[in-house]
Amino acid sequence: MFPCPNCQSRLIRGKAQRDLVWTCPSCASRAISSSVLQKHIVKETVDELWSAAPEGEPGRGCPVCRHPMAIVHLPVEEKAVVLDVCRPCKLVWFDPAEYGQMPTVAARRRDRKSERSYRAGLRKTISQTHQRRSKSERSQRVLDSSWKWIPVFLGMPVETESASLRDRPLLTWGLSVTLCAISLSGFFGLFNLEAAVQVFALIPAEFWRYGGVTFLTSFFLHADFFHLLGNVYFMMVFGDNVEDYLGIGLYWKLLLLATLAGDVLHILSSPASDTPSIGASGGISGVIAFYALRFPKARIGISLLRLYVIPVSALFAFILWIILQIIGSWEQIVGLSNVSSLAHLGGALIGVYFWYREKDI
Repeated sequence: MFPCPNCQSRLIRGKAQRDLVWTCPSCASRAISSSVLQKHIVKETVDELWSAAPEGEPGRGCPVCRHPMAIVHLPVEEKAVVLDVCRPCKLVWFDPAEYGQMPTVAARRRDRKSERSYRAGLRKTISQTHQRRSKSERSQRVLDSSWKWIPVFLGMPVETESASLRDRPLLTWGLSVTLCAISLSGFFGLFNLEAAVQVFALIPAEFWRYGGVTFLTSFFLHADFFHLLGNVYFMMVFGDNVEDYLGIGLYWKLLLLATLAGDVLHILSSPASDTPSIGASGGISGVIAFYALRFPKARIGISLLRLYVIPVSALFAFILWIILQIIGSWEQIVGLSNVSSLAHLGGALIGVYFWYREKDI
């Protein structure tokens, strides 16, 4: 189901239905949910663990959402236990010897006086750590890389933390380079872009030109630099995680079917139109939909006035995006917009289908 961050072996879920515990059969490490920790570990320790997580440096990828877990140095009996915490998934990763070092509820009942002393020392340590960090330092932790302020300034959403990948997303990189090479060649006059659009773009009234090959060739053409930048950016940000999860075989099928579905819905909206349609956004919309549904707790930063970043869940950001596409589709149908939002919705439907039928495809 989920891979072990240490050895990539498949984790085995605990037998108890309500106890969310995953164990690695190879290295004996385990991921434990907050609900289970609260049953067996002293409550104050669990609370302090969650409160210290936002200050932790990013470490290994979470076995569930694959985003970097926060590294927390937790003082336990005058020792520092280094744990990995994923706040969105509410999981704590324990290497083989780490769980046994945690103070348990049973031990607390045996020695109340010792536990009170431990709590006082723990609070003092965490308080001193928090006091050393200024407000500016904490605000900078919203984004894990300074370059991400560039898309924020351009009004684009960003992943607040970059997820670790098991393999290189070769198809995502290859398609992004190809999109840039073809479109930029047209922008800089290496070939006549307007003539290429007339030949290779999708035209609803002539959708079966050249045996329907324009369903695919239109994917690689873009109207201007910002049209290209937006599509390549979204493919690079979300496509690498989807390709890493699905594998290159299912990933290219998702892109292909999402592109075709977007083209079909665009044609149905205005079958007599002779206006060319170009761009990769239909296929990329399928990638966005799958990412949001498969990693719903991943944190996405939304730009506010291009100066601030509001972190929200990927699922919430996807719902906002769908609402915008529905509004855009209405504007497209009544002739107020030249953007094919219906193609975006068509591609997104394929992403939803791949997520829903993931085990069967």
